[in-house]
Amino acid sequence: MGVTNQNYVITEEQTGMVMAFTNRANIADQAMPIKNLRTKSTSFKFAERNLADGFTVPSTMIGRASRPNQSTTNVVERAGICEDHGLTRFIPQRDINEADGQVGNLVTDALNEIMDKVLLGREKRVADIVQDAANYFPKKVIQTQTGNKFSDPASNPLKYLLECLDKNIVRPNRMIIGAKAWTQLRMHPAIVKAMHGNAGDSGVATKEIVASLLELDEVLVGRSLINTAKKGADLDLQLCWGNNVALHYYESVADQSNGLAWGMTFQSGDRVATTQWMEELGLLGGYNVKAGASWAEVVTAKGAGMLLTEVI
Repeated sequence: MGVTNQNYVITEEQTGMVMAFTNRANIADQAMPIKNLRTKSTSFKFAERNLADGFTVPSTMIGRASRPNQSTTNVVERAGICEDHGLTRFIPQRDINEADGQVGNLVTDALNEIMDKVLLGREKRVADIVQDAANYFPKKVIQTQTGNKFSDPASNPLKYLLECLDKNIVRPNRMIIGAKAWTQLRMHPAIVKAMHGNAGDSGVATKEIVASLLELDEVLVGRSLINTAKKGADLDLQLCWGNNVALHYYESVADQSNGLAWGMTFQSGDRVATTQWMEELGLLGGYNVKAGASWAEVVTAKGAGMLLTEVI
């Protein structure tokens, strides 16, 4: 066993890889975008938006010797805390020996595997938050009736969605939809007909076309799978995103105190990647590789979103 194996330090390239790692099947970073905290503390304050302020106009008339009325924005300051999310993977010295001492490659593989699982965990958390009716005003959680379901070729999902979008306090500019529901929507005769100008009996729509038809900035499709079986049980893969549609408003400038967004993720510091030699593990010891990040997924404006359930 070479002494140099016990001195391995994460390289700048590996750190950069961890910072940038993503899985294209995941949409959590788009559904609840990450905002870095202004300090390194894990505790923070954020403003819960009151949408009524944007539509309430005080008297603008000013008397000859009176003071003008002030335009104010009332927000409720809430406290939040970022929680640590990470995993480790052990690389035994025997694996290092079999790799001719190429520790770097083994560490890179471990970091990729760890971050993939950490981000899948985040995907499931965000999917649960987005699809939780408690995170919307009760009147903005709409159970889709049989005649409006995307799986019914006689329905008109384009009309249904446009009418729903116009019912919200602030019109959403993005749609988040599960993979199964998306398949039914993009193949629906009403959507295909609107896109191609034909009978709607063939073809499929793209996310960009559907976004244009609904006057949205983007359509996010959740395709990630997660094993829901308990440890030791048979594999049970389920989609993180169910048969629902979330319609959200999001401003890219939104942060802890400014702008408007249904929800965001606050991150404390950068993603973390470390290695530590563990003599006590395995017969010959080895490296314990760790990676993760500190996040808090927060709903900042319930009124900036609506949830359509059971669309298929």
